[in-house]
Amino acid sequence: MNLDDIRIGIINDDVNKLVNWGDSSKYAFSTIDGNLVIINGILPAKPGPITGLTEICPGQGGLTYSILAVNGATSYTWSVPPGAIINSGQGTTSVTITFGSNSGDVSVSANNYNGPGPARDLYVTLYPMPSTPFISLESPDLISSYYYGNQWYYNHVLIPGATHNTYRPTQNGEYFVIITDNNGCKSDTSNIINVTNAGTEAISGDKYFHIYPNPASDRIIIETMQAEKNGILSICDVNGNELIKQYIRDPRTQIDISSLPGGVYYIRLSNNKTVEVGKIIKQ
Repeated sequence: MNLDDIRIGIINDDVNKLVNWGDSSKYAFSTIDGNLVIINGILPAKPGPITGLTEICPGQGGLTYSILAVNGATSYTWSVPPGAIINSGQGTTSVTITFGSNSGDVSVSANNYNGPGPARDLYVTLYPMPSTPFISLESPDLISSYYYGNQWYYNHVLIPGATHNTYRPTQNGEYFVIITDNNGCKSDTSNIINVTNAGTEAISGDKYFHIYPNPASDRIIIETMQAEKNGILSICDVNGNELIKQYIRDPRTQIDISSLPGGVYYIRLSNNKTVEVGKIIKQ
């Protein structure tokens, strides 16, 4: 070994004293098992290409990125875009990463006794996240604001095969939908609707009761074809939340809606056997 230009290290107990002599980048001092060792001082080479996905969904996790080992490297330092985390493998040639919501570089450099070498970068693009779907209840069916990519859930459990934009509940409970777009990215959970009349027969409101005026500002009149012995009239918002509830005894009933904000509402007239549905607009 040519030691014309070296950096000399002198050990004094646990203290390393370094004295530069000539080209200090050519050799370095270290100790192995208490013995003085002179090491080639050149930094590690730039790692080869990083393998891993370059287009992913926000929040996607468990993704592996790796490189081939660099000659003479003792460890590796990885960095990730803001919001992403390295789940495992830091210091090695392979890491698993969970991404947040930001695109950016996955970078790695090789290290030896002299320090880190130049970094290798791989730019990872995050697809935009699908907008959150909205569902409404038009009894007896639930309807999603998305026509494609739906997956319905009942009480937070996936319903096998329920992938259309409408779903007819068979059990009372909470329902919501999650969208998967063409990139394979999933949306946040939609609003949740608590269904309380699943399995009842639905009949078009136009045939069995009449609502007027519609639109209305302060009150509406409900006229039914016959008196309801056990009729219950509910006014619900588009999320299925019941806002007004009133028992129906006569063929003609007046309902005060002055306290409701402007918007679209559903009228639901139910008895022991049927559910009749209509729609009103509050001005």
